[in-house]
Amino acid sequence: MQNDIAEIYSIDGKLVYSQAIQNGLNNINTNSFISGIYILRLKNSGKSKQFIVE
Repeated sequence: MQNDIAEIYSIDGKLVYSQAIQNGLNNINTNSFISGIYILRLKNSGKSKQFIVE
């Protein structure tokens, strides 16, 4: 994977986070997110993953 942009959307489709990421391991702090379901999308590669914040 080349450098990409990580975008996180709330389940209702609002962009709540966006950050450029590098190859390798990246961390995103979700402590400030309210409880709910979110979608992580890698903008350039088009991959996405759903996750839950409790």
